[in-house]
Amino acid sequence: MACNEPVRLAWSYRRYTAYLALLVVVLIALATYRPASGGPWIIGLVLFWPLITVVLWAILPPSYERGYAQPRITFVTTFLSVFVSVFAIEFVFFLFAYIVLGGKPSEVQEHLEMLSEPMRWFSQQFLITPEKSFVDACGVMLGNSFLVAIPLMVKKLIFASKGGEFPRPKAHAASRS
Repeated sequence: MACNEPVRLAWSYRRYTAYLALLVVVLIALATYRPASGGPWIIGLVLFWPLITVVLWAILPPSYERGYAQPRITFVTTFLSVFVSVFAIEFVFFLFAYIVLGGKPSEVQEHLEMLSEPMRWFSQQFLITPEKSFVDACGVMLGNSFLVAIPLMVKKLIFASKGGEFPRPKAHAASRS
């Protein structure tokens, strides 16, 4: 590389360290999971992920490539944008609307149960109820956002592997004539 060329961390290196950190966090989650684990446990795991990534950056030698750092949609941005959307719209806005409009407690409970999916499928301790703390609710929504981001990123990767175009259906023989 020439002296004055822009250099950035290779995307393959960033993906490798982020997924390796995710694997470490999943192993820690499996080792520390208890039936009483709830929202704060999930928040701790999510906050531990970037810390492990930074540690891996310090341990593993980086690889570089030419060019400027271009913004990309990564798993982390997808995951955090899902969380912010669910938190702002579903939790804050709709619960505020239920309270202002005088919603029944059963309606509020039903909405909280909906916000507990899909984490509640794994364990009932991830069910958000009015008795749970705010941190518990945020942790469960953070875990839900993680699980929702997985198929979104798989779809994005499939879309990108096809050259960025959706596959078009083939025209029927009758419609060509």
